[in-house]
Amino acid sequence: MNNMALELFLRVGAKEIKEGERPEYEAIIAKLVGLALKARKGGILALEEDVNNESEPFLKIGLQLTIDGTEPSLIEEILCAHIIADNYRDFMKRIIMFQGVMSIGCADNPRILEVRVRSFLGEKFGKYYAGLFAKRPFVKAVSEVPNGDVLTQNEINSLLDGKDEKDVLKSSNKFEELMGMLDNMSVCRILKDVDMKSWVVALKGSSDEICDVIFRNMSARAIEMFKEEMIYLPPLRVKEVAEEKEKIMETIYALEEKGEIILKRR
Repeated sequence: MNNMALELFLRVGAKEIKEGERPEYEAIIAKLVGLALKARKGGILALEEDVNNESEPFLKIGLQLTIDGTEPSLIEEILCAHIIADNYRDFMKRIIMFQGVMSIGCADNPRILEVRVRSFLGEKFGKYYAGLFAKRPFVKAVSEVPNGDVLTQNEINSLLDGKDEKDVLKSSNKFEELMGMLDNMSVCRILKDVDMKSWVVALKGSSDEICDVIFRNMSARAIEMFKEEMIYLPPLRVKEVAEEKEKIMETIYALEEKGEIILKRR
């Protein structure tokens, strides 16, 4: 929950939501989740048509500011000002839209967005949370991800963006070789220093064997979230994947130098 949304929520307090109003709130949440999914797949600019067709002025303002690349802190200030200026009219709906817009701007996983916005509804609706995600059509099993997600030679040639092809392939091969040298204790130590988003990008297109080096040191819940992040990952340049791999390798070498991990060199 972003700070300004929380401050407003604490200042005004939760408004009672009648049972008959729940479908309206569910529709708002479903819209926000759908927008988050679309933005994750096609980038934030993919929402331009949705913004043009949006009938809710408050949500439209927030999304337009996000598409325009406005600083998140300024978006918070503007949305807060609108809520206060309107004397907190439709407060609960707007605070949910507020949090949704900020999550979309941060490219949050749609599942995370839904959990966050539902937190404003309170425990009264907790019984509806269980099973909701399993019913969401956008939550696909990893096995359904097409093989096209794996980088092909043609993709490498077309997406190198000025980076030497041999350097990219060399970096990728070195990364996989290095991952094979790690024991479980070393992986656990590395996970503390490397952001999960870096792993998601670096493991794009990697083999199951390489991914398992990380997964066997994560909880079932963390693995599920990780795989969903990979599914919803927007299109990447090969250069971006290579750069994340290089950053992780630098971390690994630094930890080895400090004696905090051991590489099983052959």
